[in-house]
This record gives sequence, structure tokens and C-alpha cells, in this order.
Amino acid sequence: MDSMRLIGALCALLLPLPTLSGCTGMVHEPGAQNDPGEPQANARSAISASPLRRLTSTEYRNTAQDLLGQGDELTAIWSELASIPDGDAHGFASGNIAADLEVIRQYQSVAEKLAEAAVSTQRSFLVSCDLGTPECVEQFITQFGRRAFRRPLSSADVERYVALYRAVSEADGLDLALETVIAGFLFSPNFLYHKEFMTNASQNSNGVDGAIALDPYAFASRLSYLLWSSMPDDELLDAAGAGDLDDDTGVAAQVERMVDDPRFARTINNFHEQWLELSLLESTERTDPEWNDSLKQAMRQETMQFVDYVWRQGDARIETLLGASFSFVNGPLAELYGIDPPSKDFDRVDLNPDERSGLLTHASVLTQFGTVFPEVHRGLFIRDRILCDRPPPPPPDLELDGTVSRLETQPCSGCHVSMDPIGQGFAGYDSMGRKENPDSADDRPAFQVHDNSRSLDPSLVGTFSSLREFARRLATSEHVARCMSTEWFRFAMGRGESERDAWVLDQLGTDLAEADGDLRHLLLRIAMSPWFRARAEATP
Repeated sequence: MDSMRLIGALCALLLPLPTLSGCTGMVHEPGAQNDPGEPQANARSAISASPLRRLTSTEYRNTAQDLLGQGDELTAIWSELASIPDGDAHGFASGNIAADLEVIRQYQSVAEKLAEAAVSTQRSFLVSCDLGTPECVEQFITQFGRRAFRRPLSSADVERYVALYRAVSEADGLDLALETVIAGFLFSPNFLYHKEFMTNASQNSNGVDGAIALDPYAFASRLSYLLWSSMPDDELLDAAGAGDLDDDTGVAAQVERMVDDPRFARTINNFHEQWLELSLLESTERTDPEWNDSLKQAMRQETMQFVDYVWRQGDARIETLLGASFSFVNGPLAELYGIDPPSKDFDRVDLNPDERSGLLTHASVLTQFGTVFPEVHRGLFIRDRILCDRPPPPPPDLELDGTVSRLETQPCSGCHVSMDPIGQGFAGYDSMGRKENPDSADDRPAFQVHDNSRSLDPSLVGTFSSLREFARRLATSEHVARCMSTEWFRFAMGRGESERDAWVLDQLGTDLAEADGDLRHLLLRIAMSPWFRARAEATP
């Protein structure tokens, strides 16, 4: 495809875009009046403003695959897409950083290559009529555009894309015209960004102070990226257009349908890959003779298969994620765990409950945090990702020698006393997650939890003599329920929380604890919450 032709064509397409607020990413319907008055920073029902966000690399890939019918065979294109940097929202990828000129060029390149591949290999998936007729061209643009932009196109949108198609087809033929139109959709901010249109300010804000309700299509898009990490399908867009997402009954029906869909596995994978920081495995090295890339991949596969099973076939409870004495392993992992191998790779196997407790003792987790000072990094993982109580980083100018005790010397002890005694509980596992001296019950290290921040659930504070007891306390703690709710809030919203969001997190954590740690219930509560269907009107 001629890049200059695409650039010239897009200049005409992008000129009429709605005005965006660079700080909050709000897009208002034409004619909407927006004067919410002074923001109420201390209102219990207020929420923080969210930034304008691009699709993350994972969201873009999933959306392009669903939109174009393309898959994993486009390795080179997906690699180019993965090189586009994502922002960070407390450990989760977010498109919350500005796109510089180089990023724009990369998006252009990816759009061109995807369009060319789609027309050459997926034409029958994309078009079911004769593009030589005006009726077919308009039909394709209307239908494809609704899916690409996650909302119906305006008549002006349709006219611009039809004009583009006609101009290119007359000069260079139908195939290149189709490529150019598809690339134009993929390169548009309406595709690249989570552009959340909002209703008129005079309409219902769902009871959230200083906020305006999302329009039905924006809510449908927010819901689909939460549950599928991809765009809404036609059924969800139809439900938005019919008003079926305006009440809890309609939303609950869609959530139930979407969680039962295979695409839900994408979100389970996407969330846990980031929450557990599994990308660290890629760069992890060991001198152990059993260490190799195949074992590294098996560790990751075990964890992904385990969380998928718990969520989509099991009870989806925190207690199972953190305390299960079963997993899915192959021969080398079974040897690492000291058990008999399954008859088939990655079949379910039972583990010793005194040695293995859900994700806490997966080789993937113990290995990536077991390289240097494992008691520090394993303890930090629990403190940060399970308790949401991450200590501050060490002072940049701190110099220590090997004789200094981290637990007894200031300023080190203030933070390390909250991490190291937890990590010491995993001292019986080597740097690859292998249990050392598995037959010995003597001198097992204890898990000690200190509450320096004075914010933990009292049931979590103290000394726990066994892995099983420690895991049970974590799994049944309201503090851990609130932390899991916080992690899913960050994932769902693409941003970190602020003081204005405290009431949201308190409410979600309480609901999750009362639901016995049922994480599917948590996602339903998020989807049905008034704040999830609204955006803050302005940054305070």
C-alpha cells in the first residue's frame, strides 16, 4: 500500500473528529451541555477522572483478530505491534501515555500491513457482497465501521469513507480501495482510543457525584474490554442500541453470556499474566542443570492453565486460587514437585497440601522472585500484589555493606520488617520452586506478618507455623478481598486508584468478602456498579 496515499486520505477523514479533552479523555455528544459545577472532592459517591487511553498492545491485537478474522499466523505484524510501548497503571498495562511521532508511524505501519493481509486472505470473512456496487460499499462501511469504532457510524462518517473508497477504486482498483478503507479505520483515533462518549449532563449520572453517564455504546465497549480484552460483538452492540444495558437485569444477562464465552479466557490470561508478573520469567536464568526454556515455558503454562480452570470450570474463589492442592503439570514439572507425572502432559494432579498452596507455591511465582534475596522479593510479592501494601523504594543514595542487617538497621528495617519475615516462610523452596528436604517437618520456617502501616486485617497479623494456615488466613481475609478488588479496579479502569475511589474499593471489597471470595461475583458487581457506567466530569 502507498503510505503517502494513506496519509493523504486520512487527513481528510480525521479533520471532523469530535473535540477531545487531553486530561480526561472525555468525548461529549454534539450539543451536550456540560456544567457540573464545583467538583466535590470529599463526596462519598465521587470518582476520579480517567485519562484518555489508547488500546493496549494486547487489546489492539485481540480487537484486530476479532475484527479481521486473523490469527496467530501474522507473527511479524504482532511482533511489530508488541514493540509499541504501553503505559503502566500500578502493574497493569494501560494506554495512558501520549503517542509520539514514532508511535504514530508504527500504528500506521501496522494498520497498512493488517489491511493488506486481511484483503488477501480474509476477503470472504470481511465482505459478502459485490463491492463494485454502491450499495455493497455503503453496507460494508456501515457494518465494518460499527464494529471498528464500537458504535454506529454517523452519516458524515459513512460519507467520508464512501468517498475515500470511490476515489481510490477509480484510480487503483477495488482491492486497493478496500485495503485503504480498512487501514483508515484501523488508523483512526476512533479505533485506537477508548473514546467514551457521554450522555447529556442533564441526564442520569447513575447517582455518582460530579460524573456523567456513559452512552450505551461506550458502556458496552467498557464492558467488553473488561470481560474479553477486546471489542464488543454484534450481540452486545445490538443490546446497547436496544436499551437492554440500561438496567441491571440486562447487564447481568450480558455478563453471564460473556463469561461463558471462550473469549473470557483472554481476560483471565491477560489479568493474571500481569498481576503475577509472569513476564519476569522470560529473563530469568538459573545455573541448575535442569533449567531450560522448556521448563520455563512449562512453569508459565501450569499457572495459566490453573487460573483458567479455577475461573472457567471451578468455583473462581480466592481460597482456591491461593490454597488449592492441585495443579496441571507435565513430566519435568512433576519431577520438580516430587510427584509422579500425569499420564498426559498438563493433566490435573493432586499435590501435597503441606507443600503446595495454589499460586503461592507455583514454580513460576517462586522462581521469578527467587533469584537474589528471595526472602525480600517473595515477601514483597505478597505484600504488594496480595495485600496491596507495597513499601516505598529504598533511598537512591543508600550504601550498605554485607554486615548490615536489613531487619535491625534504619532506614532499612522500616520496610524490610514488613517483607522479609513473610518471605522467610518460603525458605524451604529453592530458586526454582523445588521443595528442599520435603520429608522433614522439623524447623519449618514460619510466616510472620507485621503491621507497620497499621492498615492490615488483624487476623493477618502474627506468626503462622504452616503454609496451609497462612494461605487460609490470606484467602479468608477481608483485607485480601479488598486488595483483589483493587487489582481488578486497576485492570478494568486502566488507571490507579485515588482517595476519591476509596468508597468504590471499600464497597467492592465488602461485597467480595460477603460472597465468600467469589471473583466472578466481583466482575458482575463491577459491571453493574454506577461508577463503571459513568465518567468523572472534570479533574478536581
